[in-house]
Parts: sequence; C-alpha cells; structure tokens
Amino acid sequence: VQELTARYRLSNLQPNFGLAFNLASKEYPSKSTLFATLPLPVSIALPVHLHATWILAPDRRSIRNDISVQGNEVPLDSQYNRHILQHFIPTLYLQTLAYINEHYPHLMQFAWPQGGKNEGEVMVATALNQQLTRVPDLVLRTISDKRIAPKDALVHLKDTPDSVKKLLTCLSLPSYVAEPHFDTSFFENWDNLRGDSPAMVSQILRNSVRDVEGLFGGHSPALTMEDLQSIVQYLLDAKQSLIGIPLLPLEDGRVVTFQANKHSSTPKIFICDRERVGKLFGSHQVLNSEINSDTGIWWLMSGHLNLDYDPNTASIRGALENAKPSVAPQPQRKVTADQLHWARELWAFMADNNIGCDHVTDLPLVPTRNGDLTLSLDHARDGKVWISSNGDESSITEVFLHLQIPVVDLQLDRIPPLRGWRHTSQAIHSVLTILQQFNPISTIHKRVPLDDWARFATKFRSWVQDRTLDSLNPELLDILNNLPLFDGWQGCLPCRFVPCFKLVMLPIRVNIPKIAHFFPPNMIVTSKTSDLEAILRRTAPTKLLSFPTFFSHLNIQRSELPENLRASLRTIIKLVIEHHKGHYSSPLIPDEDGIPRSPNELYDHRIESNVLQFKGRRDLFVHSEFRDLINGMIPLGIRRKFDPKDLQAFIETVDKDANNGQDVMERAIWVWRLINDSPLTIGGIDYRIIRGKRFIPRRRTQYSPDPTLSQYVPTLEMVVSPDEVHLDEHAPLLWTLRAPFDLEPSATLKRIYPEIGRPTAEHVVLHLKNLSTHVATHELQSETLFREIRHIYEWLKMNQQDFQQYLDLISPHPVWLNVDSMESPWTWCAADQLVFDLPRDTGRSFRAQLFLCDYRDLLIAAGARRRRYATIDQHRPETSYSAKSLAGWRELRRKELFFDIWFKPEGSVIGAHRTLLAALIPHFAQAFGVDSGKRLTTGSVQYPLPDATSAFAVRAVLDYVYTGAFSCPKPGKHEDVPLVLKQLLDLLKLAHLWGISDFEAPTVALISELRLVDEDNCDLGTQDHKQGRYHKPLTLIWTVLQQAKTCGSTTLAQYCISTKELNGWI
Repeated sequence: VQELTARYRLSNLQPNFGLAFNLASKEYPSKSTLFATLPLPVSIALPVHLHATWILAPDRRSIRNDISVQGNEVPLDSQYNRHILQHFIPTLYLQTLAYINEHYPHLMQFAWPQGGKNEGEVMVATALNQQLTRVPDLVLRTISDKRIAPKDALVHLKDTPDSVKKLLTCLSLPSYVAEPHFDTSFFENWDNLRGDSPAMVSQILRNSVRDVEGLFGGHSPALTMEDLQSIVQYLLDAKQSLIGIPLLPLEDGRVVTFQANKHSSTPKIFICDRERVGKLFGSHQVLNSEINSDTGIWWLMSGHLNLDYDPNTASIRGALENAKPSVAPQPQRKVTADQLHWARELWAFMADNNIGCDHVTDLPLVPTRNGDLTLSLDHARDGKVWISSNGDESSITEVFLHLQIPVVDLQLDRIPPLRGWRHTSQAIHSVLTILQQFNPISTIHKRVPLDDWARFATKFRSWVQDRTLDSLNPELLDILNNLPLFDGWQGCLPCRFVPCFKLVMLPIRVNIPKIAHFFPPNMIVTSKTSDLEAILRRTAPTKLLSFPTFFSHLNIQRSELPENLRASLRTIIKLVIEHHKGHYSSPLIPDEDGIPRSPNELYDHRIESNVLQFKGRRDLFVHSEFRDLINGMIPLGIRRKFDPKDLQAFIETVDKDANNGQDVMERAIWVWRLINDSPLTIGGIDYRIIRGKRFIPRRRTQYSPDPTLSQYVPTLEMVVSPDEVHLDEHAPLLWTLRAPFDLEPSATLKRIYPEIGRPTAEHVVLHLKNLSTHVATHELQSETLFREIRHIYEWLKMNQQDFQQYLDLISPHPVWLNVDSMESPWTWCAADQLVFDLPRDTGRSFRAQLFLCDYRDLLIAAGARRRRYATIDQHRPETSYSAKSLAGWRELRRKELFFDIWFKPEGSVIGAHRTLLAALIPHFAQAFGVDSGKRLTTGSVQYPLPDATSAFAVRAVLDYVYTGAFSCPKPGKHEDVPLVLKQLLDLLKLAHLWGISDFEAPTVALISELRLVDEDNCDLGTQDHKQGRYHKPLTLIWTVLQQAKTCGSTTLAQYCISTKELNGWI
C-alpha cells in the first residue's frame, strides 16, 4: 500500500481489496458486479465480484480509467485503478482459485475467467494469465486428480485435438492437465508454460515408445486407428518429424516407430497392395488396413520415412529379410509345396509392379519344376541350373528333371530378368555346362527313359550348327564329343545313342544297313549329317571320312559272296563307281563264282576277243548280276584288252566275214556302239585303213527325198564301210550312193575322223550323174529333184577346189540343168555345150539360162564357154530439124491427110508426102524433077519399089523422114533372129538405092548390139545343113558379108571379118 500511495501520491488513502465467488453456482455466472464498498452500477464479465478502494469517476458511477485529454498519457487516477486491476486483483483471484480447487474442485469450471468485454475485464484476465506461470498456487488438477501449479503442469491446449488428449491421458502423465478450464490460447507461445503442443507431444511420444505401443494392442485397445491417424495428421501439420515416434500402425495390430529412410536396408512398411504384400511378407510389414493410405499424408511420408508406396527391389529384399521366417542368402533351399507357391506369387507380384531383382539375386526365390526347391538367381545363372524359356524345350526339361537338375520354367514362373535371355548358342552352352557335372557323360542316357532321351537328342541336335559351336571352349567341346546323341551301326548291329568320339561319319547319306556288313567289326559308322559334321570337324576331323578313306575301310573278303549280300555289295560298287577316281585296287567286284576281286583282275565280257581267249575262266569275268554296271566299272580297272591294234584286227575280221557272206550284224552293232561310246579307242587307227572295211550297221530304212524317188535308192548290205554311209545332214548329196548310219557317230568320233559320213567331191559328182542320167529322165520337172539338184550345185560351188580334179569325169556328160526356172522345159547339157552371154541357141551351142547363172564360174571351170564380141565406134550424124515443121508433118501423117505418094511393099499400102520426100531425100527430088525446075504434078502417084523390098525398110525410111529417128526391130524369140537380120539388110539396100547414107551407121550398130552375126550366117556361101543331137537345122542362101558388099557397107563388111577372126570361124 505504501508503494501504491507513494507512486500515485495518495497519502491520505488506505486501499483494500476483496473478491467474492458464489459457491452454490451450478453454471458459469452470467453477470458480476464491481464494488467500492457499495456496488457500483458497473457489470463485469468475470465469474467473481470485485471490491477495491477505487478512484471513482466524477459521476461516482464508475471508476477512472480514461486518458488525458491533453495527450496520450494516462492520468494518475486511471493509473491507480489500472494498477489495482493488473497486480492486486489477479493475485487475490489466484488465491481464491486455489482455495476453490482445494475445497470445491467441481466448481473450477465456473471460477476461471472466460475473457472480457471491456477494458478492465480484459485487463484482469490478461494479468491473471500472465501470473499463472509464476505463482505457486495450485489452481489446476491433473488427470490423476491432483492439484498442481501451472508452472509444473502440462496443459491441454485449446487447438490440440482430442485424440492427443486421449493419447496423453492414456499415458497417465502425472503433470498432464487435460481440463485446464481457462483459455489456453493466451499463452500458447509462452516458453514457461508447457502445453500439449506438437513439439511437446512429439517429445513425449519419443520418450514413451513402449507405453504408446501398448495402447494399441489387445482386444480392446485404448486408442483407435482413427485416433492414431488424427495424431499423425496433427504432428505433420505442424511439420514435426515423425522419426522415432511410435505411431506407425501395422496390419498385425502393433504400432511401431517411424524410422528415417536413409538406407536401403531400412525395413519398409508397405502402404500399397497391402493384402497381397501381407500374404507375401507378413502383416507385420504392412500398414494397418484400417488406415486410409490414399490420403496424401501417407504418400508424402513415404519419401523420407520407412513407408514404401512404390516398392523396388531394395524394399523387397528388406521385406524378405524381415519375413517370418526370413529368407536368408543361399544358393538354394528345400521348400514345401506352399513355399513353392509363395515363390511364384512373389515373382508375379514383382512382375505386376515392374520390380527388378538386382537386390535379391542371392536369395533362393526362384521356383523350380523339381517341386521341392527354390534357387537364387545367382545360382540359376552359374551354369548348373536349366532355365527353360519356351515350350519347344520341354524335351530338354524332362531329361534334366530325371537327372535331378534344378529346372526353372520361364513360361510357368514370371521371372522378368530371365525372360527371353538366351539364344540358341547360349542354350547349347547351358546344356553342356550342366552336364559337365556328370561322369561319365557317355552313359548319361541310361539314367533317363530312352524315349525322353531320344527327344532330348533330337532337340539338342537341332541346335548344333557351325555358328552355335564357335563360342564353345575346349572343355565344353569335349563334353559335346562324349554326349550320346547319335545312332550308328557296328557291323550289322544298330547302336543307339553313341557319343561322337566313337562314331565314324560316312561322306554321304546312305542306307547303312545295306552296306554295314562290309565295315570292320570294331567300327561304328553313321551317315553324313550336318550336325555331326560340325562337331567332328572341331573335335576329331579324322572321323570325317572322305571317299578314299571310306573305301579304304571297306572289309570285303575274297570268299564266295552269299546271295543275301549281293544287293549290299551292289550298293557299294555303285558308290565306288560314282565317287572313286582312277583304278580301284581292293577286292570289290564279284566274278562269275561270286568271289569279290579287284577290277584289274577281271575282263570285259563284251569284248569277243576276251570271251574267245578266256573261254571257261569264270574267275576272269564279272558276275552276270553285276554286268549292267560294266560301263561304270571300266574306269575302275576292268581290263578291256582293246587297244587300237586289237580294234583294227576285230574290224578286219568283221569285214572279212561280211564279205564271205556271214551274218556279222550283231558284232557290227557291238563294235560300232563301242567305238561310239569309247571313241578314243579307235583314235590310233588311220582312217584310210578302215574306210573301206565293212563294220558299220546301216539304217534299215534308207534316205529317200520323195516317195516317188525311193525306187532309185541303192540296195546296200546291212553292214557297210565308212565310204558307204552318210550323215543325215548330207543325205541330199549322197543318197544314190550311200546309206544312213543306224547310229550316227558321236561328236568325239567326228572330231577324230572328220571325213566319216561326209560327202566327197567324187561321190557328189557321181550322185549328180546318177540324178541326171537315171532319175531325171523318168522324173521330169520334180520339185523335190529340182531342190536336190540345186543343193548339189551349191555344194560344188562351195567346194570348187576339191571338185576341179573331177572335171574330166563329168565334162562330156549332160549333168547341168539349163533352165530359167523349175517350170521351164528341162534341158540337160554337158558343160562344153553351154555358152554364157550367148544371145540365143545356135546349132553348136546353147545359151546358159538363168538357173545356171549363179554357178557361172563353176560351169566355166567344168568346160562351159563365154561368148565375146568385137566393138565398133559409132559416129551418128547430127541432123537438125525444125521442131515445129516436123510436128506438123507427123500430125498429117498420123491422120493420113494430104498423102500424094504411095508405096506398096509386100502387099502393104504406105502413104507419104512427096514434098517432104523431095526436100529431104535427093533421090526423090531428082525423081520428081525438082532439080530441073519442074513443078510437081498434082494428084496421087504410086512409087515403084525393087522386088522383095520389105515393108519394114519403107516404114523405117519414112519414120526417119518424119521424125529424124531410126526404127529398131526387136527379135521376140530365137526364131525371129533371121527375120530381123533380113529386115535390117533390106533397109541397108533401100537406103543405098535411094542414096540415104545416114542409115548405115545405126543399122550396123544394131546388128552388132543384137548379136545377129554368128558362125552360121557370117560367111558360109551356099546352103549349109548341119545336124546334131542338141542342134536345130539352119538354112541360108546369103551371108551378111555378101549383103554388106552388095550394099556398099564397108563398116558392116569389116565387122563380119573381125568377128569371124575373134571366134576362129573357118
């Protein structure tokens, strides 16, 4: 009081204070009063009445609590009242509360201030709250109903959820005040008051792990999962770390401590797919199913706590290690059927969640087909486990199951790291690596059913290729070499499942049972296969037999061959024939007694000389059942005894017997076929020696170009000499002399003897002579014969040099068909009767016709001639006419107008104009008296002509008068030549008579051009008759030379004399 009065200068006051609370209250008082000895009309919102020595306001109805009007300073009166409210009243209030809490604790809920409406009320409540943490008054009660001072208590805060209060209450904390009855929001941030804040709760939980874990156990847990989730949410909202807090609920009912997710080895609690994970790893590793893990807080916590929302291989390993029982690292372990099913479910879970296996490779998790075993992935990959990747490998799998090899089936068990991991070469490597543990490997097939092993061998052999074996090391190749995969034959006994190292592979696929008898008894052989060849090439190349080594291993005894082995030996002989080169020196071919002998001990039975020479020697000839193979046996060394010398002797024998009338056809056919099949045999014989020998069979039907000509085919013996046969291609040149081959010579034989069957000039000429002499005389104008003749002429033309020596042979014979075409009448002439360039036939010669012109040089070489004529210089006078005048006279002549002179030669009447004749021909000018000055008489006159004047001569003169051109007669055929010559000579005589010199030169030139002068009309004098086989009669009573002299034509006379001298006419 002294302090108060001294501070506010109230020396005359003696302040006192008082506080009253209704102990009979059953609810919070709605209204209290402020007293200054007497009640003031001032209501307060506190649960108690207050009395003090106040400084009242001037109206005596309230206390002073204002501010100075002069500024912001509070007046001393107001300061006094405030000091009471802030210091004395709170102290008294706390003492009162302590009393009530001790004696009337059930009224504590009504005794605490609940805030204030005016400034004074707020001031009291605030000061009260501020003093709570300092005073020793026991104003609070703990959950154990013990009084406690606020400074020693843990107070439940206003904003803390009930779940936390429930938790702390269940923990029975001795200082925890669950019901503080006052507004705790006033001092939530005060350090000296402990409340159930997130930080405090976290600390309490970390220090009470065992107690908290016990709250969630049993049949009636103190806290629910809903409470737990609320508490966790409360802590997380305040960003409190959950590490070390035992609020992680598990499916097995327990609650464990949250741990930091710092290491992969930290055990994880799975919050996804909890039912499936719980079955796999236990409910103790799964978040309680009552917790809604879909809420964001759990997903957020999974990042830094031991919660696994997205499992990986590391968390799977942790779960396996914490499983009950745990899965410890080991290569393999024995399991029950349930455990095997569990392993498969585990891999299915990992596959569904795309979980790898990097952290679990050393754990025995891989299920096997063996039924009681699981493996670690590391062990599955170390080469001692068979991993089946597809159904095609079932045959391999079955065998390994029989051998008690662990088998992993990738189709049955979803193991992601192994799916599709192996190709063929790895499969072979894997199988051989697994089998490496068995010893001896060569008898491993006896441990499994044979049918299963057969399927195993078939499948494994399908993998064996060059490329798949390249990666095998020597140890695995040795295993492969000892693996019983192949079938073979030992003698006549079949052997199943033989290792490669015991086999000998034949160089060809062959039916081994047929030939097995002839192999050594200790040798196991098999046919050629690509897989066995690939293995032996790397492990035992010498076991790959070549044909020479194969044949060298044959065991053929020199003893009589049983009939049941003949087919087998025949197979071997065929193989030797096909694949052996050169002579074969071991016993092979059975003789007639069935004893195998080397080929060089036997003779060819087809050679007559051999049969005759070794008659009765059954040991020297091939057995009859094998003789169809004789041609193939010859290169092996069968002795033929037929060198060129022997063949020549045989041919001479056949020829001799044929000439003596013996039937040699069979021998001829044989020797000719022999020569054709082996032409080199005859190559050493000179063709000139055998060309006349009869040893070649001819064709029974000889060549005939046309059925009508078949009667002219020569009749020859059936066995003929080379000179009596022809190749089919040369038949048109030789068919009247030779016959066709029964079997044409081979190409090789033709190269050895180019002359065989080919035409010679002599035979072609004789054939031509036969056609012209014997055939053509009966078969006139045959188209076939005409074609054959032309073919012969063409051949003679191409081979003219060879033909030259036979000119004398055919020169006098009419073998040349002198026609223009086939339709022309056929005339056969000798070569010396034919003349080229002859304008017409004469008494002694024939003009060579068009058909023979293509063979001009050939016929001249054979004796035909060529007509040559002397040449003359032609000097034709140049005559000038008036074109217009001549055109007018020609038009008058054409229309026969104004003719005034007539000529009547040979009964013809020819008109002309005297004026024109007199103007151009001096003879007529003189005859008409023009030169004497007389005038022509009028009227028509007939002018006299010499006897036998031809009409041609008169017309030719008149044509010259009217046109200035010379009319040329043209002979139409041979009979017209004398007439043309007569007409030209008549013209010369008339021209000479009328004194027209211009006609001589062109007339003589035309006689020369038309070759009208010949040996019959040039200078013969009197009538001459000449007859001959190929000449026609000719009669002349004048000669050209005589007529030339009569007409005074020196040019024509000189032409006749020169032509006569050039041709040697006498």
